[in-house]
Amino acid sequence: VERVFQTPSASKAAISRLELSGEAGSERIYYAAGTLVRGCNRKGKEVLKFATDVTEPIRSMCVEGETIHAAGEFVYNEFVACKESGFLMANDRINDMTLVAAAPQPAAVLACQDRCLRVVRGSKVLFQLQVDGPATAVARCSRAPSGAGASGDIDQQVLYGTENGLVGLAVYDGAGLKG
Repeated sequence: VERVFQTPSASKAAISRLELSGEAGSERIYYAAGTLVRGCNRKGKEVLKFATDVTEPIRSMCVEGETIHAAGEFVYNEFVACKESGFLMANDRINDMTLVAAAPQPAAVLACQDRCLRVVRGSKVLFQLQVDGPATAVARCSRAPSGAGASGDIDQQVLYGTENGLVGLAVYDGAGLKG
């Protein structure tokens, strides 16, 4: 195994999340440490250093274009071009997060301790789905074969896992999250 690059230690906080974003060949690596988000290119050159104004350390993060979706233990924040564009205080602990493609921009799916998956954009909960246990993990799986949903969005499969050992599959079709 050969090390291609290594960033200098930029913070005393541990790296809590890594995210790869961008087109093939020009991907950027983003990482969160405490409340700080940094980005570098594939050669290790820093391209972003963003001190968020969030009150909790970042535990989950997704990056799509200029938009950073970050979640702490109870708070979800959305930043566009490093400016806050959305804030949501969750009803219970946020355990994980992923993104689904939605018109006009991606939406976050939050896996919450209160047995819910929530689709969020900005400061608004668009949809929620009750699941059979505290949701601990969530991942965008693939596009479902059914095609365009009610709002013109492509149906997408979202896998989730729960604290009591269940794995489930939900479909996001733009008009809701169905399990």
